[in-house]
Amino acid sequence: MPVEIKDQSVFEQTYHLYLGQLKTRMSGLSEEKLGISIRDNSITLPLLNKPYHITENGVFDDSGNTPLFYFCVILFKYLLIERGDYPKGKEWCSYRDLKDSKPLIGYFKTSVEDALIKSFSGNVKLLEKSCLELGGESIKEEYSYDTAVKLNLLPRIPVLLLLNDVDEEFPASCSVLFEQRAENYLDAECLAMLGVVLVEMLTASNDPGIGRSGTGA
Repeated sequence: MPVEIKDQSVFEQTYHLYLGQLKTRMSGLSEEKLGISIRDNSITLPLLNKPYHITENGVFDDSGNTPLFYFCVILFKYLLIERGDYPKGKEWCSYRDLKDSKPLIGYFKTSVEDALIKSFSGNVKLLEKSCLELGGESIKEEYSYDTAVKLNLLPRIPVLLLLNDVDEEFPASCSVLFEQRAENYLDAECLAMLGVVLVEMLTASNDPGIGRSGTGA
């Protein structure tokens, strides 16, 4: 999970390992299957509505900065995982229902769903506004929640964010749901990290530097 990289050589080795693997598989990537754009040996891949560019020289945002280490891992893994034909299974499910998620269920609840409650309970309008700024779509008319938003974390990995605010009878509750097919695009650890990225980006108004650049997390 996101941790500070104290030994930069570990980051460099892992980063260049993934970069080398990507170079050998670049020609086999499907723009349509992954929702990416490939031009002049440069891949453009949006993460929560922000484009990142992956070239033979590395991963960069529009400003030319290298994102945080775990951002890079998520982007590399999304491009490198072997998934066969177009994955099926668009029904919504909780994180606990995804393949190999069991060791991280508690982490996901605490670091994603409980963190969203802590940040936005009492201010669900701010949560919806922040979601829309990240390209989200309000779908409250389909769900009986104070906030119901669909967001694309990655092109083929949408999430459904549902939050009911605290009231006189019940505490606040939050669910972040994935499509079942998400487990074919990323492993459980990366999907948990994606949830953390979502929390960080939604609360970034208090810290504009989040996710901008660097090698630690």
